[in-house]
Amino acid sequence: MLSLQNKLSKIFVSFLICLQLLFLPGCHVPATKEQPPTSKEQFPEQVEADFPTGLVFTDDKLFFTEKGGKLKMLEAGAEKPTTLLSVDVPELIGYNELGLLGIALSPSFKSDKQIYLYHSYQKDAQFFNRVVRIEAGKPQKKPVVIVDGINGGSIHNGGKLAFGPDANLYIATGESGNGLLAQNKNSLNGKVLRIKPDGSLPPGNPFNNKTWSYGHRNIFGMAFDNKGNLFVTENGPESNDEVNQITKGANYGWPETTGFSSKFKQPLIVYEQSIAPTGIIFYTGNKYKDLTNKLVFTDYLNGDVHRLTLKGNRAQDKIIAENLQAINAIAQTKDGIIYIATENRITGLTIKR
Repeated sequence: MLSLQNKLSKIFVSFLICLQLLFLPGCHVPATKEQPPTSKEQFPEQVEADFPTGLVFTDDKLFFTEKGGKLKMLEAGAEKPTTLLSVDVPELIGYNELGLLGIALSPSFKSDKQIYLYHSYQKDAQFFNRVVRIEAGKPQKKPVVIVDGINGGSIHNGGKLAFGPDANLYIATGESGNGLLAQNKNSLNGKVLRIKPDGSLPPGNPFNNKTWSYGHRNIFGMAFDNKGNLFVTENGPESNDEVNQITKGANYGWPETTGFSSKFKQPLIVYEQSIAPTGIIFYTGNKYKDLTNKLVFTDYLNGDVHRLTLKGNRAQDKIIAENLQAINAIAQTKDGIIYIATENRITGLTIKR
């Protein structure tokens, strides 16, 4: 008992000495570096949403679009998102692919706060799609129109946006149910378009117009890798869904063919049984070690998450999460956590080892 008391006394004396040293003149105690919070601390594991169609993260914000026409923002640490903008989109029975369909942030977003959106609208009895731009943090009366006159329809409106390493905006458009438009190089439909951020034509486009590649049916995902290569997911009619690498001026064959064909640019991989591939990212984080520097995409029909490994001009697929709800989109946070968007929520992805 005495020995224990002596030990406690020594510990107490040592504590007092240390405490006094902290306050000696000229005594410097090195500050400990605060570790940056992970995204699971910043953002909730689940965010309620009404059919989210696109999502993108900054260091401290999540921006996402809802098919019904709302652009929302969730700040790190907040419980609920706020609405930044509402656009009028057609909401008609059977016209399920119209709406607010895509989002991209300017490469200089930290300074210019520019957000680009792709949405459908109705004029008289016709449907169209357009790309608009707003500035985050400012009251939005009317977005700036960047590209207009993209034909719309009950199906195949496309709508994905991505900025390339060349700082130009790439736009995926569907053929609006008219396959012939996909082969018309002067049509905006069934294409990957390439424009400057202000909507003007950049140098180097293959046909002296906005068309970068053509022969597309309906693209639901776009992503650049760390070498500047562009990849898309593309839905076939009732089979032959594809993942394609986009090449300047290439023809991807629709409506003449889907799947592998020596006459047209070859897909990286073809799914003979339809899965309806949707969002795609090039994963650059390290939270999921076996995904780093790999293409990761989602599908709508099975609710699966796929990892692609490129082998020459082909790709091999491995399903890393399966039987989730129908997935519309995918994105990664700055610290490498993957979120997926289903019909009523945005959720952090858990991969079972």
